Amino acid sequence: MKKQKQAQARHPQDQRCMLAPVGMMEFFKYLFYRIYTWDLKNWGSNNQSSLNAILGTSFLMGLNVEIVHMIILMVFYEPPFPSLTDNFSKIVIAFIGIILLLMNYLLMVKDKKYRKIVAEFQHETIEKRKKGTIKVGVYIFLSFAIPIIIAVLYHELSST
Repeated sequence: MKKQKQAQARHPQDQRCMLAPVGMMEFFKYLFYRIYTWDLKNWGSNNQSSLNAILGTSFLMGLNVEIVHMIILMVFYEPPFPSLTDNFSKIVIAFIGIILLLMNYLLMVKDKKYRKIVAEFQHETIEKRKKGTIKVGVYIFLSFAIPIIIAVLYHELSST
């Protein structure tokens, strides 16, 4: 046990590789930070910036969940696919949205945790800021583009 802790202390990046969700959480914290600072810059300093940031982060995460849902429908169901607008789907989508909002609130806002997130990224270098902007931009673009592409394929498969 002691040797394992010493190895982790010497090679912290190895620990990060073993715990992939930690890297994902860091990305979502950075996404939250970028939405938070964008909100502050555009709308001024107010208490709603942290809530707007979790709404934006949760919405994008919800789009990712929907991508997985759409892929599962396309792989495991024959056309015509089950409707996304029936009452059951609406309830499931609302439930997932509430879970994502609650999770993001607890992880990033409750007890003013957003201040720690801001402090963590506030002094990033210009180089890191550029890389972060590219990552966030690609993530946001793909979060919207992939569902549209899948919807077009979904429509094409359903109409044949």
